[in-house]
Amino acid sequence: MSGSLRGENGSFRGVSTDTRSLRPGELFVALQGPNFDGTAFVQQAADLQAAGAVVCQEINVDLATIIVDDTLRALGELGAGW
Repeated sequence: MSGSLRGENGSFRGVSTDTRSLRPGELFVALQGPNFDGTAFVQQAADLQAAGAVVCQEINVDLATIIVDDTLRALGELGAGW
């Protein structure tokens, strides 16, 4: 997965696309779709102590973020490399 890191480089122990199931230390992937925008939940992920977030646009949040062109593709690449 290639992207631009904003914030501190760190580690994570899992991945989630849903803040309702996100656990502290996991990486949140903010998926985009025709009826939803995962970036709306990045602050909630930060509040839940996510390790960081994968987003498709720069966002002002106190959380390490990786900015990519396509969050769904990035999720697939993460899964392939896990």
